[in-house]
Amino acid sequence: MKNKYSWHEFLYARPLAHAIITDVRFRHWFLSETRFADRAVDARILSEEQASLRTTENSKKWFWFNVYCPRDRQCKCRGEKGIETDILIIFEIPLFEGFDRFRFALHIEVKPPDKGFLPGQAESYDRRGRCWADPARRPNNVPEYHDFVTILVCGDNLRSDTRISEFTDVIYHNEIHKYISPYPDVSDQRDG
Repeated sequence: MKNKYSWHEFLYARPLAHAIITDVRFRHWFLSETRFADRAVDARILSEEQASLRTTENSKKWFWFNVYCPRDRQCKCRGEKGIETDILIIFEIPLFEGFDRFRFALHIEVKPPDKGFLPGQAESYDRRGRCWADPARRPNNVPEYHDFVTILVCGDNLRSDTRISEFTDVIYHNEIHKYISPYPDVSDQRDG
């Protein structure tokens, strides 16, 4: 897995996702930075369902990480192969606004400090969120959800980059660092 994805990026993504999944206080703070703030208390993470849809042992272990349209076919969102979301975490709330089970997704792009966007990268997040919310277009490795936010987690270097407006919310590493330690976590923790 190390050769397939940025080691540097994973050092930020892993402790962030781990905190969202396991630390109620952090999860409430993180969700309070989004329009799902009022849903934080009742939201349950669909870890097992997300993991069950992944195909390898590593992707099941890191179910939230590097979720992409399958590389063997074109994504219906854009017609490209292999576009991905760094962190995808899906929540469920029982009996909400007419839904027996309302689901929402966090599509999170993690940019290590001093790293910028690839061409078209920022613009692809909202399009992918909308596409994957559509049952007819959602990839098989993504559970059903009804609503979503796109979140950029980045360094101060992107504050003046106009492309950050492509994301629903922006949270900076220095804000996250107040809640997570170590952050980044230099112990990569991936196999092979």
